[in-house]
Amino acid sequence: MTSFTYNPTNFYRSTYESPVGQAIWAFLQTSESLLVMSVADHLRRPAIEGITPFLKERFGAELDSHLLKRTIGNMVGAIQRQRGKVVRSYTKLKDSSVFDRGAVWIDAA
Repeated sequence: MTSFTYNPTNFYRSTYESPVGQAIWAFLQTSESLLVMSVADHLRRPAIEGITPFLKERFGAELDSHLLKRTIGNMVGAIQRQRGKVVRSYTKLKDSSVFDRGAVWIDAA
């Protein structure tokens, strides 16, 4: 498993430090999650769109929390930046009952 660093601002800190926040952070760093995010990047789709079905499967009703969803987006952004990505654009997600929109990431160089 690749290890990334996440330094949340005070706004996200309590959610990140909660048991579900820690579980989601660990999940986002798995090789499976990183592969799905990479495929989404290649298809010019938001990384969050690719992993949403797996988040729903694993965390279910926990995803009803608006703050948790914002924290997940912030976590994904931290991972993507550490992978050398930058935001290309934001787009509305297709068929997502969890997230409304997401960032499309491209290589920085």
